[in-house]
Amino acid sequence: MELRFFGLTAESKHYILEYIYLLIRHLGFTYKDAYNLPVWKRDWFVKKFIEEKEKAQERQAPPPSNNAAVNSSSRRLFRQ
Repeated sequence: MELRFFGLTAESKHYILEYIYLLIRHLGFTYKDAYNLPVWKRDWFVKKFIEEKEKAQERQAPPPSNNAAVNSSSRRLFRQ
């Protein structure tokens, strides 16, 4: 049987509440402000927050090292 009306599914309600939680918890919105935001603005704020978090993680990640090259050259140097 096919639904013939528009309505939010339980899964979509879950996503909406996740977005609202993120806006409240991490971006300092009030519940009322987060709830009343147009969907496109709510989506924009969440995507921007995720983008900034990913950039911050990239900056904090240690640069890739050449442990294999260092180990092989140190072995040759110390004849191991």
